[in-house]
Amino acid sequence: FCGGMSWLLSQMCRHNAFYYSPIIGARLRAGLVYVLFAKLSNISQFTLKISEMSKVVNMLSSDFNIIELKMPIFFASLVFPFAFVGIAIILIIRLGWPGVIGIVVPIVVFPLQTYIGKKNGQLLQKVNVHKDLRVKICT
Repeated sequence: FCGGMSWLLSQMCRHNAFYYSPIIGARLRAGLVYVLFAKLSNISQFTLKISEMSKVVNMLSSDFNIIELKMPIFFASLVFPFAFVGIAIILIIRLGWPGVIGIVVPIVVFPLQTYIGKKNGQLLQKVNVHKDLRVKICT
């Protein structure tokens, strides 16, 4: 019963996360547009021509589009502990104590995967530095 309730709670929270994230994103976008409009209204034409305001607006827009795209996944991941507890309870009830293996493996593998990803990122950064040096030598 506890596992089912935990699973139901996590699914309800996940549904609400996917429902409210576009609403929150739209409100944030409206706030951003208002701030940009207020700032641009106070700038003179001469200053506007000199500054590269269009590039700044373009960068903000592209960054905000990425945030808006990933927001539902972020909100849905906030309910992960509820789902994990529900899955753990169901595995233990259905499979007995060997079901704990299904819980322990992700807990052990996730930090290992994170560590390997960081080391791989450092290695790729070093490789890219050497590639850049090679390109500068050739040109």
